[in-house]
Amino acid sequence: LSERRKVLIAYDSSSSGDYALQWAFDGLIQDGNDHVVLVTAVEQSQPLIRFNFNKGEDEIRTEIQKVTIQAVHETLASLFRKRDISCQSFILEGDARDVILEVADKTRADCIVMGARGLNAVHRAVLGSASLFITQEAQVPVVVVK
Repeated sequence: LSERRKVLIAYDSSSSGDYALQWAFDGLIQDGNDHVVLVTAVEQSQPLIRFNFNKGEDEIRTEIQKVTIQAVHETLASLFRKRDISCQSFILEGDARDVILEVADKTRADCIVMGARGLNAVHRAVLGSASLFITQEAQVPVVVVK
C-alpha cells in the first residue's frame, strides 16, 4: 500500500488563495489518494506608531482572525473528507513565507500550492513576494496559481 501524497495548500482567504484552493481541489488532488495540509499564516498588525493604551487591540484582532480562519479550515476539511481526502490544518502566527516553509518541512509535504497575490511593484519591492521566496527556498515542487 503506497503512502498518500501530501499536498500543502497555502490558504489566505484572498481571491488568489480561493482560486489556488479551487484549482487544487478540481485538478490536482486525487480522491482517496491524497492528504491535504491546509496552512494559513496570521500576521499581527504592526502599525508604524504604537501607543501603549491600545496594546491589547492587536492581540484581539489576531485572535478574531484565527477564529474566523479556523471556521473556514473546518468547512474545507469537511469538503475534503467527503471526497475521502484526509486533511490537516495549521493556523500559525508569523510571516507567511516562514510559516509555509516550516509546515512543509514538518509535514514532509510532497508539493506546495499557493496563489499569486498580484502585488504591485512598490509592494513587491518593500514586502517581497511570498510566492517568489517560496519557489526559491522550498525543497519540494511549488505550484503558484495565477
